[in-house]
Amino acid sequence: MIGIGTGPLTLRLTIERILFFGVFLGYLYHFHVGWEQWIRRYWVGLLAVALILVSVASVRLDSRFMLTAGFSILYVGFGLMLLLTLSLRNVLPVSIRPLMGWLGNCSGQIGKYSYSTYLWHVPLRTYLVIASTSLFHRHPAPRTIDVLYVPSSLALGIAISLLVEYPVLRVRDRWFPPHYSSPGRSRTRHWGIELGAPSRLPSCGNMAQDG
Repeated sequence: MIGIGTGPLTLRLTIERILFFGVFLGYLYHFHVGWEQWIRRYWVGLLAVALILVSVASVRLDSRFMLTAGFSILYVGFGLMLLLTLSLRNVLPVSIRPLMGWLGNCSGQIGKYSYSTYLWHVPLRTYLVIASTSLFHRHPAPRTIDVLYVPSSLALGIAISLLVEYPVLRVRDRWFPPHYSSPGRSRTRHWGIELGAPSRLPSCGNMAQDG
């Protein structure tokens, strides 16, 4: 599952594998329940492995390693962290559970708009570089672009989700109502997220108690 080469085709195939891996994790989460007990039993070792894998993010994105093995390692590492987050409860010290719960809820709110953010973040970064170069007559420093790029990508992703994605999903659900449910789970999971409908997570303003 590791691509060879550094061209656009290799990067595209890597992105498709990442998306497929996300679909696989969603299938695992909704249709199988046994893996949760296994993760709870070995969570310390799995967390250590996940942290080692995601440390690859410090490697240059345009390096040969990142464009071959790097992205594959990253999606496995972040996938492990996601499964740990979904499976573990009450493992953090009581004193920091409210803060970490609040951070988790905020991340969940951002995650509702992740697909639109993913679609537009690269064109937006390119536009910011071109606009900054034209305005200031010099190529901006990468960190300067990142300061503008991250919040702008989130804002654009949220706006497009609210204007396009969620209205289309509402039309889809009206024309093709979901009639299925997970065989291994109830239809409603944590935070009342329902299959076949947009996620409804608790507000960032509420400090959750789970950790």
